[in-house]
Amino acid sequence: MRKHPYRCEGCKCYLDPGEGRFCEKCLEEREQNEKPKIMYKHVKAEKDGQYRMNLACK
Repeated sequence: MRKHPYRCEGCKCYLDPGEGRFCEKCLEEREQNEKPKIMYKHVKAEKDGQYRMNLACK
């Protein structure tokens, strides 16, 4: 019997077809280790030619 060639890129465990590139355990670890993304909410031009930005972390 031949095994599926699908393996997790993180821990090399076997995956079902269509499950993705990472297992659930590795996905959770990646989400915890991700840095917060900075989103620029508002960019506003001032009278003196400077720009003011309001930042929001996600």
